[in-house]
Amino acid sequence: GGKSGRIDVLHLKEKLLQKLGSRAGEYWRLLKMFIQMQLTKPEFEAQVLRCVDRGHIRLHNEFLMAMLQNALSSHPPLRLPEMKPARVDSGESSVRQLLLEERASLRGNTAGGAAGVGTLGELERHRLLDDST
Repeated sequence: GGKSGRIDVLHLKEKLLQKLGSRAGEYWRLLKMFIQMQLTKPEFEAQVLRCVDRGHIRLHNEFLMAMLQNALSSHPPLRLPEMKPARVDSGESSVRQLLLEERASLRGNTAGGAAGVGTLGELERHRLLDDST
């Protein structure tokens, strides 16, 4: 994390995308389902093993923990993600949107009644952190 208290999640995401290759879409779909509480942690872990080679599980875990640490951090992002047009057929754009909504809600910049949409509650973040130890 360094002095900023944040981890460069975008760098980890890029590395993970390279390792996943053609399985990236399935990985993002599973991650989205897990974040939306449509999969339990054991279900998510079992299905992720089909997408992520065992040699890359550490990178997967590092990516998830970095997202959680950053979500709990009071520091601003290290760098803003490149804004690309959303692709309807890709789970990746949905994850990006969830991350952007999470950042906006932490800053209090959500429009209308969307404050809780796509965000992990504090208790859920702590549960995930506790389960990972």
